[in-house]
Amino acid sequence: MLMKKMNLDNKIIISSLREKIRDTLTPLITHDYVLLDLPYYDNIGDTLIWEGTREFLKTLPYKCLYYASKDSFRYRELPSEAIILLSGGDREKTLMG
Repeated sequence: MLMKKMNLDNKIIISSLREKIRDTLTPLITHDYVLLDLPYYDNIGDTLIWEGTREFLKTLPYKCLYYASKDSFRYRELPSEAIILLSGGDREKTLMG
């Protein structure tokens, strides 16, 4: 019985966090976007944040025009209304040491 309650509590917490993310970020992403600074390095936590970001972005009516890591980035012309998103996580700490 305790395990079922824990699972329900976790589902409620996850649902609440998804709602908070949706309510906070959706109004800020108003056009097609680029997603930069992808975590192509050995930090599974940042990779999971990136995957969660991708899943969230799929729920929006806009498309990803381009994505790149710091190593694969190449300058591209973008529409003036394009939104530039940077991947979250603790990349500086991971890359510096």
